[in-house]
Amino acid sequence: MYVLYTTIENKHGELEITGAAPDKPFNLCKMFGEHNFLVMALSETRWKGEGTIQVGDYTIIYSGLPTDAPVSLQGVAFALNHSMRTAWTRAGCIVETVGSRLIRIQVLVGTRMFHVLSVYAPTYRYRYRKGGILSESQQALW
Repeated sequence: MYVLYTTIENKHGELEITGAAPDKPFNLCKMFGEHNFLVMALSETRWKGEGTIQVGDYTIIYSGLPTDAPVSLQGVAFALNHSMRTAWTRAGCIVETVGSRLIRIQVLVGTRMFHVLSVYAPTYRYRYRKGGILSESQQALW
């Protein structure tokens, strides 16, 4: 299931995805290309580990649970088109992550530096129903 929140005029948006289909990155980037999105923040990717993958004209920068985790839950990412990848590269390919819930990149557009964040934050009910699953550093963000 895909839930898309977007501002098409500004060519950016946020997408919440669920499910673990192996072709998910390809389907997502095809959809982004059809709308000519520059950058998309993704949440609930359920991918393990951290890294980047190239899918057509898009670069996906992601952070998930450790690769040895028993299940794939949570996960955040960015999908950057070619121009945003260039802006990210010009900014030094900076990526900072906090587990599978927070990711920050920097992009240099013209002479301006932008810090772009993607955050996965479960709802209040989810947080307590699961018995306090947030770490102390993540609790501090609340």
